[in-house]
Amino acid sequence: RQHLPVSFAYHTLCMPGSLEGLRALSPAEEYLRIVASAAARGLAPPDKTVLITGASGYLGQHLIAHLARTFPTWRLAAAYGGLDTFAEDFGAVCACVQLDLTDGAAVTALVSEVKPDVVLHLAAISSPAVCERDPARARAVNECPPLLAAVPAHACFVFLSTDQVYDGLAAPYTEMSAAAPVNVYGQSKLSFERALTAALPSRSVCLRSSLILGPPTPGRCRKGSFLQFCAERLSAGTATDFFSDEASGPRLRTLREHAPPRRLLASSAASSPPLRHPF
Repeated sequence: RQHLPVSFAYHTLCMPGSLEGLRALSPAEEYLRIVASAAARGLAPPDKTVLITGASGYLGQHLIAHLARTFPTWRLAAAYGGLDTFAEDFGAVCACVQLDLTDGAAVTALVSEVKPDVVLHLAAISSPAVCERDPARARAVNECPPLLAAVPAHACFVFLSTDQVYDGLAAPYTEMSAAAPVNVYGQSKLSFERALTAALPSRSVCLRSSLILGPPTPGRCRKGSFLQFCAERLSAGTATDFFSDEASGPRLRTLREHAPPRRLLASSAASSPPLRHPF
């Protein structure tokens, strides 16, 4: 049995809406629940077209491999950046399209051609240091307005955000902690969260991730998870400095086990912090 990536992160769901207490699942939540339930029972939901951005990254590669194996009749479109080996490694299981998220016309054209039922948006400039060096490009990539504008009316949208939307000054954070990013990376991700929940209030889910750990990627990848970094340093006998002032609440999950709760509290994205729930 092949092992899928696991996360020791405190993942969160951010759902918009009004302060009306418990509500029924949104289409995006219901779709994720159906997919997870069907996979757990060895069944496949109806054929879907899925667009995955950031597909050549660590999580993207594992996700494509899992979807292709679990739902072989689904149509997968994988948008990736500059990893030259990606199409060679994954071209047999998905349509691979090189995409610059700062090219609005190219983004619009791709979404119009693919006509996705589901968008899994993983792409980002995720290095805080790189974002600080070029904040204009970081915001252009991480906020990407043309992507939201081009999403079909029926599609569900799942966005991978970050725990860096928090300021790091009030740990440990609770599910209702307010977002207050202190760096460009966190600011740009929170900006997209707000734009997404405003544009697709009933068809979107935001997942705030922390550390995503697991086995090596199925294809060649520029950067593995923290486990691969540690293994490489240990193998090379290289002395390495690590941080000692960060703690995460571990939650072991495989891709098969990721399913949203049946009901979530809703809160107004404009007037109060969005709901966060472990995922």
